[in-house]
Amino acid sequence: MTEQEWLECADPLSMLDFLHGQASDRMLRLFAAACCRRLWAEVENDCRRLCMLTEGYADGVVSRSELLAARDETHESEKWTVSMAFEEAAALEDMEDVAGYTVAAAGRATADVATGYPEFSERTAVWFDVCQAEFAVQTALLREVCGNPFRPVKVDPAWLTSTVVLLAQAIYDERAFDRLPILADALEDAGCDHADILNHCRSEGPHVRGCWALDLVLGRK
Repeated sequence: MTEQEWLECADPLSMLDFLHGQASDRMLRLFAAACCRRLWAEVENDCRRLCMLTEGYADGVVSRSELLAARDETHESEKWTVSMAFEEAAALEDMEDVAGYTVAAAGRATADVATGYPEFSERTAVWFDVCQAEFAVQTALLREVCGNPFRPVKVDPAWLTSTVVLLAQAIYDERAFDRLPILADALEDAGCDHADILNHCRSEGPHVRGCWALDLVLGRK
């Protein structure tokens, strides 16, 4: 895959295959959770809790036993394809496989929601179109989390003033991604002139937990 293909790709599975051995388990788990959060309105509280614990597990603040217990307590409903995506994201096996399974499950679930949960034999061209559109959105989420692997960015310690770090941590903790442009201003005041970081923070996103620029400032991998 070339850089141009990475930037234009609409197939998240191809991108995940290209990232083999490059993306950390944390990054892939947060990407899987971000795919599930797009189905937030369609799930009960147990699935939402599972997703939040998945993110906490990725960041090392939730134990394996807590995550396993939450998976066991998640109840399948008539919207089983939706709950399946959340369960896939919380898997504890190889994260490269988990991310791929979640992508597929979330894409199918989104198409099911949009078309009234048809049986497999009743899936129409509209169902497949919705599924493909969701996959395209997932590629944007993957670029949000993994950045551009062809242009790795290093942070200058001089940029990490107390103002920058405190602001970045608050954005992360509170999911206040609307404050990312403020972070860009703070970074610029601290001497950051790296266009990729500044432009990303000022972009419309999508922005999710695991944002590569935010992680760079916070020293997360």
